[in-house]
Amino acid sequence: MGALFLSRWAYIATTGIVLLRFWALLFGPERGRGGPVADNINDSVTFILVTLLLGFLLYRFRNQVQQLVFRANRSNTLLEASAAVGQIIARELLLDKLLNQAVDTIRDRFAFYHVQVFLIDEARDYAKLVASTGEAGARLLAREHKLLIGSQSVIGRVTQIGEPVIAHDTDVAGIHYRNELLPNTRSELALPIMDGDTIIGALDVQSARTNAFTDIDVQALQVVANLLATAIRNARLFEAQQRNLNENKRLFLEAEVNLREIQRLNRQLTGAAWTEFLRSREETSGITLEDVEIRKESNWTKEMLDAVKRRRPVTTERQGKQIVAVPIMLRGEVLGSIEVEVDPTQDESESVEMIQAIAERLAVSIDNARLFEEIQETGAAQQQINEIVGRYQTAGTVDDLLHITLEELSETLGAQRSAIRLSARTNQDNGDSSQDTA
Repeated sequence: MGALFLSRWAYIATTGIVLLRFWALLFGPERGRGGPVADNINDSVTFILVTLLLGFLLYRFRNQVQQLVFRANRSNTLLEASAAVGQIIARELLLDKLLNQAVDTIRDRFAFYHVQVFLIDEARDYAKLVASTGEAGARLLAREHKLLIGSQSVIGRVTQIGEPVIAHDTDVAGIHYRNELLPNTRSELALPIMDGDTIIGALDVQSARTNAFTDIDVQALQVVANLLATAIRNARLFEAQQRNLNENKRLFLEAEVNLREIQRLNRQLTGAAWTEFLRSREETSGITLEDVEIRKESNWTKEMLDAVKRRRPVTTERQGKQIVAVPIMLRGEVLGSIEVEVDPTQDESESVEMIQAIAERLAVSIDNARLFEEIQETGAAQQQINEIVGRYQTAGTVDDLLHITLEELSETLGAQRSAIRLSARTNQDNGDSSQDTA
């Protein structure tokens, strides 16, 4: 019974007492006696042997139960720790912050000496340290610690083969890379971080005890490494989406700036073109319809000026009549204004909406008409030039060409005087070296 309820030393003491009793029966005063005494000795010996056997079996059973309980408790602890890491991974999307919180949680919840995460670089030559615990980890990160893939280290090995690598005793394990910042490391476990079939990094766990990593530890930490792989993939996707979003915002802002500049240039060109067009016209650029009479007029009413200034419709009453004035706008530039005396029985909002629609279409139409007139004028001028050049074909001398040119220019432009000078040299300061021809 001591084997079942007591410690290892109690079992040994109990076994010693039984063996002493067994020795006394075999070699004590009762030895050699026959009859009932001999039978009692035989029964006692049998009982003692059975007791020893049962004690041994119970002791083995107790040890196995203790091991099972320990493994179960360890499994529960590792499961809880894995769940804690999973919660951190689930709520964090920024990769740096996620990895730093993950390694701290793994170290604290699993009670390890040091924990760190390596990620393989784009060239797939090195495993670069991206998260590490404690002051030693901060110093390693500051010097951009990295290990060559395939190097003589658990990280180099695991990032090459994609399977867990263990150094049970770092003093004798040739695969362990000794780091002067982590002098208390006695065993080390590295687990691959996989994205599908691709190795993207490694989870490195170090303990201050030799043979610290059991199969249960490896299984639990591999689950954590798999969770990290999913989190890293999601974080990278999130960061890529953020970069794309920022790039789209930048392009949108650039397009908006370009659009505003185009609109400004359009307004400037439209305004300059209309200013030049109206300046070149002799007739009044305005018309008024009153009753049935249409007359040209250039006077602007107060309502028309207000509509142009405000760049939006203006409504008011004048002498008991409802007045609506709407600006005529093209590409953001005001070309003029329309004023209408609306029937008081008409709905004001509908009247304003209709006049605005008319003003928009009128702006496009009169701009097209302006362009057409300018093209016509350009064509007429080109025709006159062609006619003058055509007369050059009839000239036989230089003097004839000069006379034809002056005659045509004077007639076309209505000039009272015109002159042409020919010179053998340009930029003459002395008129004696030039030849003038009128």
